[in-house]
Amino acid sequence: MKDHLFQPGVGTYAEWLRTLTPEEKEAHLKERAERKKKRNLEKELKEIFMANADQWIAEFNNATVSILKKAQDGDVAAYNAVGDRVFGKPKSPVDVTSNGNTIDPTSTMVATADSLIEKLKSREKK
Repeated sequence: MKDHLFQPGVGTYAEWLRTLTPEEKEAHLKERAERKKKRNLEKELKEIFMANADQWIAEFNNATVSILKKAQDGDVAAYNAVGDRVFGKPKSPVDVTSNGNTIDPTSTMVATADSLIEKLKSREKK
């Protein structure tokens, strides 16, 4: 079956319709009606959205402020929600190990603290 979409600039639409077989014409008109229905639905949804956009934005802002306040007050779930939104969720879990052995956080913190103390002492000497 040949392409049953009208090509502008090749002739008039009425002339082109006459070149179609009855089956092609039926398929074309059915697809045309579907496209028109879809366009009208999109237009209607856009109008509904635009009519209510201010209210939805205000409600969204209220929800955002509420979550930020909860996070500020110590709600862990709210804090995680804000962090995930701002910084993004990790794509995969991070394995904090060294050659398959778990790293002792206290030794890492002590080593970090020692290096910071050394840096501070070196600044004092100057």
